[in-house]
Amino acid sequence: MVNKYYIGLIIVLGMISYINPTNVIINIFLLAICIGVLDGCYFFIVGKKLRLHIHAIPPVQKYQELVLEVEIRNTSAIPFLYFYILPKNGERIKLTEKNNMALMIGRKQTVSYQMKYQAKYSGQDFIGVEWGIMKSFLGIFKKEIHLESYVRVRVLPEIRYLEEGDNLVEQFMAMQMMGCEEQLKGQGLNGAEIGYELRPYREGDSQKLIHWKLAAVKNQYLVRQREEGKVQKEDLCLMLLPFEEYLPRQEKIQLQDKTVTTTIALAMHFLRQGQVVRIV
Repeated sequence: MVNKYYIGLIIVLGMISYINPTNVIINIFLLAICIGVLDGCYFFIVGKKLRLHIHAIPPVQKYQELVLEVEIRNTSAIPFLYFYILPKNGERIKLTEKNNMALMIGRKQTVSYQMKYQAKYSGQDFIGVEWGIMKSFLGIFKKEIHLESYVRVRVLPEIRYLEEGDNLVEQFMAMQMMGCEEQLKGQGLNGAEIGYELRPYREGDSQKLIHWKLAAVKNQYLVRQREEGKVQKEDLCLMLLPFEEYLPRQEKIQLQDKTVTTTIALAMHFLRQGQVVRIV
């Protein structure tokens, strides 16, 4: 992109040189053209010598502030005066300062620039530099560059510690009991008859209740006897299901963050009670 004021100046000087071709006007017109050519050569030669590097960031905690360091190196022997950085705003990691930075880079010099972010939601995100704007020495030429120089950052989920009387635990246990009752109804059992113990066979017991594998080993008939009010302890499985695509992107990210936080909080609560927990 060429500066519109420079183009206007060339047009005006050209018209004046054509209408009143004096030596002074012609020399000024030629000088303006030469300056533009030199500035253009500087722009295209030195602009290709810029190198950009972004330092990797380790996993961060939710709500943590982080600093992304960007290094720009001028590998040419000529200084580059004007380079503007336009940082990328993430979906889970947001910029705290959205100011675009103008850098002046000397010859063979490396300049560092820091961009400040804050982790908002758990998950994986990409932050860095999305666009760069280069200007020539005299500002006659300008070019926007789609850099797409990003780094991947992982935001760790929030850790919540639940107590026995927590509303979330009560809701979860109510859902579990509803699920157990539905399963027992399908098996034709009463909701209070969960779990069993073994006792010797007595006359009148149903043969369906005999534990045949133990009978073959011990040479004795043992019968399953149901215990009232005893819940058979099993592994607890928490399932994370895919989210619907019709949700807006930002709402979907917020829902994912809340779901992961809730799942981990429940898993930690039951692990502390000695329960075996699996997450799918």
